[in-house]
Parts: sequence; C-alpha cells; structure tokens
Amino acid sequence: MPEDEKDAEKQEETSGGGPNKLIFLIICGLSLILIIVVAVLSWKLMNVKEAPVLTEEEKEIQAVVIEDKAAQAFVTEKEYFYQLDPFVVNLTDLDNVHFLKATIEIEVRREEILKELEQRTPQIRDIILFILMNKSYDDVITNEGKEKVKHELIARVNHSLRTGLLEELYLTDFIVQ
Repeated sequence: MPEDEKDAEKQEETSGGGPNKLIFLIICGLSLILIIVVAVLSWKLMNVKEAPVLTEEEKEIQAVVIEDKAAQAFVTEKEYFYQLDPFVVNLTDLDNVHFLKATIEIEVRREEILKELEQRTPQIRDIILFILMNKSYDDVITNEGKEKVKHELIARVNHSLRTGLLEELYLTDFIVQ
C-alpha cells in the first residue's frame, strides 16, 4: 500500500468514522426519544380512570350536596357596607333646571375591599359624581332609568377597584327635583 492511502485510513480512524457514524448517532438518538414518548403516552393512557356511572338517584343526591355546600359558603360570607356622603348634582336638561340628590351605600363581601373603598373614597366619589352629572331628568325619573344608572355605577366602580368587586350598590336616598 502506498503511504498516501495509509495516511488517509489513519485520518478516517482518528476523525471518528466520518459522516456515516454521525448519521448512525442521530438515528439512535431519535429512536431513543421516540421510545420514551411512546412509553410515557402508554403509561398515561393505562392510568386513565373511567368516571363512574351514576344512577339518577345518585345524580340528584350529588346535586343536592353541591347546592348545600354553595348555600353554606354563601351564609358564612360576611357583608360589609360602606356609605358615601350624599351627592347633589345638576341634571343635564337644557330647557329646565333639575337637581338630583342621591345617597349611595355599597355592599362588599371582603374586608379588604371595604378598606380599599375607604382609602379611595375621593376617586369613587369622582366616578359617581361624573356619572350622575351627565344624566338628564328623563334618564333618572323612571324605575328602569334608575336601574340603568345603578348598573352603570356598579360597572364603573368595579372597574376602578383592585382588591375585588362590589357585591351590590344601594340607592338609599334618591330625590329628583
């Protein structure tokens, strides 16, 4: 054998076998990954438990138990009320001058929300004041109009709160003149 051929063989042996060995290692790695994925999926599928089939009576009992737990959770929640000072605003009627006097009380379920209301009273009063000032006599004189105003107040105040939402807003005094 000539010396050039011997040198070429030595280079192939020292370089790790060339591109064929690299392809073989890639195929082995992908095969190993595939085996692991198949094993994990098989294990998960075998450990899936079937949901028990309930009779109609068992379904009714389960529904009653769920309702009872929900009722108990509702009863154990405290109610906190926060009363704002009265609002007196001019309504936006162009032809007549009308005034609105409203006293508002807010209900929340958590003490943290009550504390936030106390801390942010100026911001909440500002929100409510601007909503009421932009109403007309026709907007607030009917029961439907009062309900709309009430829902708008709840939505806008809830939007500004960070610790939770108010449960209800009560118009404890509402006089339109």
